Amino acid sequence: MRVLAHSLFIPTAQNREELNLPASLKRRAPRIWKLAYAAATEAVAQTTIKPESIIVGTALGALDETVRFIEKIHTSNMGSPRQFIASVHNSMSGMLAMELGITGTNLTICESTNSTAAAIHAARFIPESTVLIVIVDEQLPLLEKIYHSCSNNHYFTEGTQEGALAIVLDHTDSRFPQLSATATQPCTVPSTQSGTLFSTASDLADLLDKKYSGTIDSYSPTANCSARITVKND
Repeated sequence: MRVLAHSLFIPTAQNREELNLPASLKRRAPRIWKLAYAAATEAVAQTTIKPESIIVGTALGALDETVRFIEKIHTSNMGSPRQFIASVHNSMSGMLAMELGITGTNLTICESTNSTAAAIHAARFIPESTVLIVIVDEQLPLLEKIYHSCSNNHYFTEGTQEGALAIVLDHTDSRFPQLSATATQPCTVPSTQSGTLFSTASDLADLLDKKYSGTIDSYSPTANCSARITVKND
């Protein structure tokens, strides 16, 4: 599949303030939706070919909204409908499709640290020729507490903690650069250590930025499965 465009958005205090968001997202949209929108709109703006379909890959989705929704139920027996909608993982891909006018296939894939590879692999099988892939995850203090309590607490800690990567692909175009990924497979001995939930996407963005060819292995300790992403530039 040919990479037509890509964009990486790593949130900072400055660029969050500079985001050019539509009115529908400015006030109460989940933070993770804004990260995804920033990367997606920049990638789409780089090419004259409009993506016909969308795939979102995320390990935990709008975790911040999910936590707030559960906390409200616990304290008041009444959760926020808005936060419930945001906590449903595929609501983010629906929002992006509506904002960008994408009317074709709409998928959300959640495979822990293999979500990037799984989303790229799935793109091979959609009927439309062009697809927007958005990989996004956020980091919360809650996750740091959970990781610290894990017996193998080196998992999920190495690499970029959060961000969004958007890639526009055409799987009918054989020109370079080409992007592909294997399906996730059970493994007995992982070929790589598990990085953060977003580290595979960040490493992929680095390869694409530098126009290098190479492979990126991902491993999910929760599923004991691994996958491989391949980038070819010549």
